[in-house]
Amino acid sequence: MFRSKIKLHLLLFLITSIFVINLPAQDINNKLDRYIFDYQKNKNIPSISAGLLQNDNFIWRGAEGFSDIENSVYASPRTIYRIA
Repeated sequence: MFRSKIKLHLLLFLITSIFVINLPAQDINNKLDRYIFDYQKNKNIPSISAGLLQNDNFIWRGAEGFSDIENSVYASPRTIYRIA
């Protein structure tokens, strides 16, 4: 069930990114940053990191929240997560 939720959220993210492809790069970055910010707050999760690839190159990377709450370490696009 957890994996299906992850797949659903990734699918929604990809669909959202398709609609913003024709926008200028800065608008896309702002929308994606806002999307992961809202997602992290709405789902009440400690952190999230995401990236968007085009032709095997990152065109956007973002992160929100804390990867280590106890030590106040912010998440980054390079944060490694464990998935159970």
